[in-house]
Amino acid sequence: MARTSRCLTLFVVAISCTLLSAQSAPPVSVSPASATMLVGETRRFHAVDGSGHGLRNVEWTVFEPSIVEITSGDEVVVTALRAGRATLRAHAGDGSADAHIEVVEGNSLPLGTVIWSSGDLPGCKTRKIMPAVPVANGPDVFEESQCADGTYIRAYSADGILMWRRKIDSARAPATKGAQPTAVPANSFNTRAGSICDSISSGMKEDAVSALLKARNLAVPADDQKTWVIEEDGAQCKVWFDAASEVVKKRKVLTAE
Repeated sequence: MARTSRCLTLFVVAISCTLLSAQSAPPVSVSPASATMLVGETRRFHAVDGSGHGLRNVEWTVFEPSIVEITSGDEVVVTALRAGRATLRAHAGDGSADAHIEVVEGNSLPLGTVIWSSGDLPGCKTRKIMPAVPVANGPDVFEESQCADGTYIRAYSADGILMWRRKIDSARAPATKGAQPTAVPANSFNTRAGSICDSISSGMKEDAVSALLKARNLAVPADDQKTWVIEEDGAQCKVWFDAASEVVKKRKVLTAE
């Protein structure tokens, strides 16, 4: 997905709350934490530590093996066999974690289906999801979350694999009257989302475009339309779909700077 490189932005954070005791990420997580697959599809899952680093010497177990089968290693590859729900478990060191998989039949996933999900960490709440400026072998999506001990960024590949998790801001004491918000630099992250048109590319499926709009809190046009007009701040994006519900053309018009 082509996006124009932009300058780093600042997060303006004003926190007014009673802080809970700091909770660290679990020692083992499965990434993605959940996924929806079509019968016959394959998908990768990783076991990662609290910073998003891939773990080694991972033991994988699949429950409901008639639903999915696995080819295991430090990275596991899951193949969907038939419709149903299955649980994938990773055990590494002293920790273990599960991922939940739903397999559905058909040629494409229903409109609005959540293809993969990162899952929430204990004591953390997702605040925003932002497409990344593409670089070779770089993240596709950033997730900003507010945790008991501060603000974190998680970076994901296009297929939902957690690449890293970094803290960008520490929790502060409750704000006092008249206090000004504190500007926190986004460090080495380019987390500014450009126009939606910059995130849409030829060949994208209609359901993928719909999921992108929902992630940006934009209205999704009726699914029986072959031409979508998407309105957002500062731009209008027109997208044309073919008979196979794939993007064949797009056009962006700037409406404000």
